Amino acid sequence: MRLASGLLILWALVAAPSPATAADSLRCGGRLVERGDLALTVIDRCGEPDYVDAWPATRVGARVYPSGIEQWYYNFGPARLIQILRFEEGRLKRVSSGDHGFSGTGAQRCRPLDILPTLSKYRLLALCGEPDQSQSAVVHGSSRHFGGRGTVLAGGLLLRERWYYNFGGAYLLREVLLENGRVVRVDTIDERGFDPR
Repeated sequence: MRLASGLLILWALVAAPSPATAADSLRCGGRLVERGDLALTVIDRCGEPDYVDAWPATRVGARVYPSGIEQWYYNFGPARLIQILRFEEGRLKRVSSGDHGFSGTGAQRCRPLDILPTLSKYRLLALCGEPDQSQSAVVHGSSRHFGGRGTVLAGGLLLRERWYYNFGGAYLLREVLLENGRVVRVDTIDERGFDPR
């Protein structure tokens, strides 16, 4: 009985989140960044991000408003998860974990079946490079994917992007739907790709 309770206590200690992995903070080396920190403080403590995803402006009627939203991606290598920092108006609002980190930079040899739901935008870019065509819009609403848990809303705003990839004449075109920097759906379009001229 004593062994079982000792194992239960050990499991509780291991499973409990440490302050450095909480959703409000990130430890970079020996320095901590927390929710509310300015972007320049984060750069001082963590260095330049590996990728910055700045949301486009949003149109409401005849007026256009800058979004003021950026997602920064830090890739600390394959032993750690990618850290995604959401900034609104230049202040850190949220820290979350993404895909597993990776070594190297630049697009690898991407195949159509490599694009999967839940990939982060940064991971998709590293894997397959820029899409052949894209469109994006900041909209009000919520995600209908993953039971509404697929995205985190900022002030009711959702960044919805459609990316199109051409893998050549041997494959059909792929349409990738991203919401707030994460792949939520991958569709095959009934149109054959083409080899570049």
